[in-house]
Amino acid sequence: MYLKDNFTKESDFDFRFNHNDNEMWPEPTTEMLDSFDQHGFVIVRDLFSPNEMEKMVKSIEGSNEFEKANFAERDVHNRKIVQSNWNVPGEDILGMVARNAKVAGVAEQLMGHGDMYMYTGKVTMKKPKIGGEIVWHQDYGYYYNNHALFPDFINVLIGLTKSDHENGGLQVR
Repeated sequence: MYLKDNFTKESDFDFRFNHNDNEMWPEPTTEMLDSFDQHGFVIVRDLFSPNEMEKMVKSIEGSNEFEKANFAERDVHNRKIVQSNWNVPGEDILGMVARNAKVAGVAEQLMGHGDMYMYTGKVTMKKPKIGGEIVWHQDYGYYYNNHALFPDFINVLIGLTKSDHENGGLQVR
């Protein structure tokens, strides 16, 4: 089991994961759980090692199956956004990330209950300096059609490449 000191607090909602390859299950600190309850989110930096991140990127860049699953959309400014969506985590690296204790295990603990299931997975790709905007929308109405009568959900965002002002990083308003 991971020791609680594997998460270091940086601010009220911002934590850093300190890698210890001898242990397998991260356990959020009390401060992390309190921050999630108070703010509704936490940021965990360095959850995956650089080597793990590189494997995720390569699995996307070099996968014919991933390419076939992609579809392109145009945003409100006619900029191209490429996405891939799925509802069942596969046996590839991205499927394993969704089931990884660092993701699913911590999510279960933050939500306060076990046996989480994956509602949907998505990879969104935007070209640097071109951008792309996904307009704010509400998916709540779809949950009932998919047997989620009590949509007690958690979102996990993993930035696979550098994201900053220079290349059009994520902006949440």
